[in-house]
Amino acid sequence: VGDNGIISYFDRDDWFTYDNVYFGEAGTVGQIKLRFSKGNWNGAFQVRLGNRDGQIIGLVRTFYTGSWSTYDEAYFNIDETISGYHQVTFRGIESFGVCGLDWWELAPPVDPAAYTLYERKD
Repeated sequence: VGDNGIISYFDRDDWFTYDNVYFGEAGTVGQIKLRFSKGNWNGAFQVRLGNRDGQIIGLVRTFYTGSWSTYDEAYFNIDETISGYHQVTFRGIESFGVCGLDWWELAPPVDPAAYTLYERKD
């Protein structure tokens, strides 16, 4: 973690864990919201319960934001069945330069009823 609280140089096989993350009742959380930077097109990280070898509850494929100093926010799906308090671990996979992570938070699942599906008519 840098002086400004941003996690930099997050690469494949790196991991960090947060204690006592509260998910509420099952179905309350279904996404993770991140503010991150990314200066390349490679890499992803797993969201795990417990330690770096714990149960995978989500896969985050961050996207190119323009540079390592340009931040963006995005939502990524995670398992909606988790409840209670847990350790949460982010574990880098696939390549170097996964992302620069400013902050993250848990978010409710996507409600499909909140969106309208439009069909293309030719």
